[in-house]
Amino acid sequence: MAFTFCTSAEAQLLAGAGADSAVTGNSTSMDSLSDMVEGWIEQESGRDFHTNYATLNPELKGALRMASASRIAFLIVQYNSGGYNSIREYETLLDSNDDVFNKCMKFIEEWSSASVKVAT
Repeated sequence: MAFTFCTSAEAQLLAGAGADSAVTGNSTSMDSLSDMVEGWIEQESGRDFHTNYATLNPELKGALRMASASRIAFLIVQYNSGGYNSIREYETLLDSNDDVFNKCMKFIEEWSSASVKVAT
């Protein structure tokens, strides 16, 4: 299931240059974060997007991509503030990734309730 909705590179980009390489350089850790976040998105939306992912609408795929990448990035940033130039940079990355995730989840939940019963 790891990295169905986004790529590890997208998540790392959103985590910023100060992201801890102990996390971003470890494929097992990154896969684990991806699995957790993709499961979280499906749990929150109440929909299985993995089963028929290839056939999903491009707009929905885009929202899943951004939600997943931003939440993985949030978790990477949250793990260690030491690599960032300032606490402000650290907090801005947390805030911006959280905001993107919440906006995408709202779109996904509205899309799911309006038009997708079993994601096809």
